[in-house]
Amino acid sequence: MRASARAIAAFLFLLPGLLAVARADIGWRPYVDPTYGYSILYPAALFDGQPVPERGGIVLSRRDGARLDIFGGHNPDGLSIEGVAEQLARSEGVKQVSYRRLGNRWLVLSGYLSSGLDRSPGDIFYERIALSADGRTLAGFRLVYPQRARVVFDPIIANIGNSLRPPARERVASAEVHPATDGGQSAAGLGHQEWCERQYSTYDPARDTFLRYDGKYVRCISPTE
Repeated sequence: MRASARAIAAFLFLLPGLLAVARADIGWRPYVDPTYGYSILYPAALFDGQPVPERGGIVLSRRDGARLDIFGGHNPDGLSIEGVAEQLARSEGVKQVSYRRLGNRWLVLSGYLSSGLDRSPGDIFYERIALSADGRTLAGFRLVYPQRARVVFDPIIANIGNSLRPPARERVASAEVHPATDGGQSAAGLGHQEWCERQYSTYDPARDTFLRYDGKYVRCISPTE
């Protein structure tokens, strides 16, 4: 028993040094999105393999179940930061929000996802989102990891979050086509599918959906409806 206590004490004594080494050797890499122009630093060495491209971002994962989603996209409903926060807090799979902080054009939510049939608190999630200056687009990341991996991820979450820069308007403009100013046609003069295709670069006409900022496909609602 005494030996175990000494071992625990020795581990706790060494833990700050181990964390410092981990933080210094996690392979920070930049990601700059070619469509929306947002940027972020991510700890590449903590994840397995190469990032997987997704529409508007990338996804990284590892064998213990941890996952980092980096994303960007439109804010089609023109939601404020408060509105985005409320929507995310009510999203499927969120069991409890234990930390919530809002700025003028950014937010942070953190807490626990549901786990199992009893929906007890499971993996930890940390999500940060930043709006563009005009509020029309946003970018962010969601880091999900098992509670046993807190020693790995808790010390570096702030570093990832502080590196996030919102979408650059000049790049977004080149990726968008605005119905009201395209060839003199107004939105009212376009059919539903054509309006959606011009409004959202991720629009899928077969499903009548587009990829929203939170990584979910939602139905397109046009002014013609």
